[in-house]
Amino acid sequence: PDTHPAETIDPGIMVVPPRRSDMLERDKVASADAAAMALVLKLSQESITHYRDVSAVDETLCGGCASCVRTCAFGACTLDENGLSHVDIRRCRACGKCVVGCPVGARDIVSSPHDYLLEAVRELADVEAEGDKVLGFLCSGCGYPAADGASDFVAERGVGYPTSFLPLRIPCGGRLDTLYVLEAFKAGFDGVCVYRCREGHCHNLIGNLDMDRRINLLRTVLRSRNIDDARLRIVDISPFEGDRFVESVDAVYSTISTLVNGKGGPQ
Repeated sequence: PDTHPAETIDPGIMVVPPRRSDMLERDKVASADAAAMALVLKLSQESITHYRDVSAVDETLCGGCASCVRTCAFGACTLDENGLSHVDIRRCRACGKCVVGCPVGARDIVSSPHDYLLEAVRELADVEAEGDKVLGFLCSGCGYPAADGASDFVAERGVGYPTSFLPLRIPCGGRLDTLYVLEAFKAGFDGVCVYRCREGHCHNLIGNLDMDRRINLLRTVLRSRNIDDARLRIVDISPFEGDRFVESVDAVYSTISTLVNGKGGPQ
């Protein structure tokens, strides 16, 4: 059986995908088989390599303000004997909250640095697409897996969502820099939608709550620039809600299309 639906972002932890009432019995059995097979395949290996992503510190920029220490929920950030930020790679989850919280830009994620994400927003804005263009920020914990599962739902039901919905993966909702949202609107996106973990289910404990504080302030900034803050949508989702992902994209498009077309185009 296909073991992909049973795998999680944490190596060695498998789950039995949730069963729906309209699923065939064979599909219910297959989902349980997938979890068992994934675990067997993992245990059959002589050794398991666990790759960890971490955040990095630019000591030439760090001012020792300790904002990263206060931000990190895993105790991975401390100040060394020189008063500079230090990362404990055994604790770091590379969620990126320290990156967003650093006032001088001394922190970054090795695999998805700030400049890369900012440039990705600009590159996606240049993609030709019909209809209103929406940039989707998908958190790695829930948003991205849900989008991945949406492909199964699309194939199974024969439905889909607009190709002008352009996804961009981010480590966590807490990693969302408000600059990315502003850049998206500046680059011509008609709307922005953030897919993140549900409250209490964040893989990085409180990443979604940290994001809320910044988003509330950002909405004020958007309104001050004559951008309807309703064009910024937030969707709480779980990893296995591929069907809801498709439905939510349609709902987001309906809302944004009404806002944009009712005002004579994007502002």
